[in-house]
Amino acid sequence: MTVRATSRTTTIATAALLAALATAATAGAQEPDDGRLTLRDTLYVLPLGPPAATPDCLLVLCPLVQPFAPVGSGPDAGTSGLRVTGLPAAPPRVVAESRSEPTPYDGASDSGTASLALSADSRADGSGGTVTTSVRLEEVGGGTVAELPPAVVPLDGARHTAGPLAIAPSRLVLGRSYVAVARFSFSVPAGGSVAARVAAPRLLARGPRRTARTPAALRPGRPVVRLRGRRLEVTGRCPPGGARCELQVRSALRGRTLGKGSVELQAAARHTFRWVLSAAELRRARRIGLITTTVRVEDENGRTGQSSRGLRLARR
Repeated sequence: MTVRATSRTTTIATAALLAALATAATAGAQEPDDGRLTLRDTLYVLPLGPPAATPDCLLVLCPLVQPFAPVGSGPDAGTSGLRVTGLPAAPPRVVAESRSEPTPYDGASDSGTASLALSADSRADGSGGTVTTSVRLEEVGGGTVAELPPAVVPLDGARHTAGPLAIAPSRLVLGRSYVAVARFSFSVPAGGSVAARVAAPRLLARGPRRTARTPAALRPGRPVVRLRGRRLEVTGRCPPGGARCELQVRSALRGRTLGKGSVELQAAARHTFRWVLSAAELRRARRIGLITTTVRVEDENGRTGQSSRGLRLARR
C-alpha cells in the first residue's frame, strides 16, 4: 500500500518526525523556514514490502533467515525487516532488499517545490553480528535518484534516523513514479542472531516559503536647531507616508542632556521643542562649542528612523 500524506488531509507525522526533517528542509530552501508543515508542503510516506533475502551458502549450508510480517497499520506501518541467525559452517553474509510500491510524484503544491529531503529510520537488536542498512530512491523505469549512505545500525533496539538528505527538486519529474528501496547487509557468524527493521522512508517536498519583508527605515529630515540667547529651539518633522508618528528629540553637550521630549504627530507635521538653558549650561555650551541634537521617529507600523545635527557655537 502506498501512503501519501499532506497537510491538506491529515497529520500523520509526529513531532519527532517534523523535527528531524526541519533541518534538511531549511538547508535546501532559500527562504526562512520555521519547520512547520503548511498547505505548500507534501509529505510522501513510502511503506516497504516484505524483504527478499539472498544469503551466501556453502553447498546447502546457509544462515537462517526469518522475514518479519509487514506492518500494515499503526505508527510502524510500512516497516520491513528480518532476523538472521548464524549456523555452524555456514557463511555469515546475508543481503536483503525491501521495496515500496510505486508512488506518483506531484511535487509540493501548486506553488512549486523549493526543497526535497529524504529520511528513514532503522533499528536493530541481537548479538554476535552486525547489520548495515541503506535506503535509496529510484525512478520507476529509470535509475537511482538519491541514496542515504550505508550505516551500521547499533544493536540497541533504539530508533536511528538516516538523513535528512537534501535532493535538488530538479532531480524528480512531476507525474513520474518513484520507489524506495531499503537494503540490509548482515554479517552473522555461527551462534549469533541479529534482527533489523527499516521504517517506511519519508520524502518531504516543501513549497516556497513566504518571507516577511523588512520594513524600510524612515528618513526623517535633519532637525533645525537654533540658540536664541539662553533659549534652545529644536524643530523636527514626521516623514510623509503613514498616518502618524512619534517624534523624539534630545539635545546634549558631550553626552549630558540639555533637553529632551517626545510628541505624537500626523504624517509630515512639524513640532518645535523649546528649552531654556541655565547660565551654567550656556557657559559650558560656549566653552565646548558644539550642541548635538538627535531626532528619532517611529510610525504606527513600527518603522523607525533617526537623524542628527550639530550646532556649532563660537567658543568663549
